[in-house]
Amino acid sequence: MVVGTRKPSSRASVRSCPRAPCSICSAIDMARPREIGASNSSTSKLRRMVGSACDIHGLHNELPSRSYEAMTQPIPNPAVQFDVLYEDAGFLVIAKPAGVVSEPGLGHRDDSLMNGIFARWGAFASSLGTARDFGLVHRLDRDSSGAIIIALEASAYDALRAQFAARTVRKRYLTIVEGKPPRPEGSIELPLDEVRRGDMKISLVDHRGGGRPAITRWKSLGSGHRRTLLDVEIETGRLHQIRAHMAELGCPVVGESVYRVDLPPITSRPPKGRAMQPLALHALTLTFAHPTTGAPVTVTCPLPEHFKQVAADATIALPRELR
Repeated sequence: MVVGTRKPSSRASVRSCPRAPCSICSAIDMARPREIGASNSSTSKLRRMVGSACDIHGLHNELPSRSYEAMTQPIPNPAVQFDVLYEDAGFLVIAKPAGVVSEPGLGHRDDSLMNGIFARWGAFASSLGTARDFGLVHRLDRDSSGAIIIALEASAYDALRAQFAARTVRKRYLTIVEGKPPRPEGSIELPLDEVRRGDMKISLVDHRGGGRPAITRWKSLGSGHRRTLLDVEIETGRLHQIRAHMAELGCPVVGESVYRVDLPPITSRPPKGRAMQPLALHALTLTFAHPTTGAPVTVTCPLPEHFKQVAADATIALPRELR
């Protein structure tokens, strides 16, 4: 498969402040972004968000950064449907639909992507065990869609996880955001802390110097009615990274229900039975080295219909190769 050449990009960044006192006012003064030619309006939005990053409803974020909990063995469920984009003896690349969680969890005991994997490749997945997450190499948010890798052999899992850890996997996303970023292209480098609020895990931008490094690069592909199509690449893979960083820019992802521009993250879940709107966030391509041969592999996941409809509603013309 052909691999696109990664172009060097400017290193303009939103900088995080050194560790600050817990005073919200002091944090706001110290954490003002230095990047992206932000307007007074967008800067004020970012300033208001600093308080919500350091505190939510008066509670300080002192929880550790992200660590996955051990996955219990999924129950096979053939009703979980997905397309296979790539398959060989060692691994698969799956097209995860929006609205499907990657692994079993609260409220999703038997309807996750891994439940569907176990219905078709259960013998391979179960042989990898809890230590290798039954082959789940990485994750995508429930309400996003796109390409996700599933290992079928221990050696493939270990080799692929090593590439993610070394940040050599190229992860390209498309997203449609509200409004328009302050410049046509750029990057945001702000650390993220994963915290639990109620029964949800979210990521908070840490302006106090803690958190785990998170780097997101974007490029505008066109604008329409109050919305913009962005080509996004992430060097890291933090929980909700693109969503949290886009909200920090004042341009939340269309369909966003958690990360807001002027408010703390909304962590209440919708009533049972009421579906959330899919995010206009799609994992378009993954580029990595084949775990056995070392040959470059690029897998592209077609855009789902809901993404195309969001673009059409905003009068955004998708690039020809994506239609």
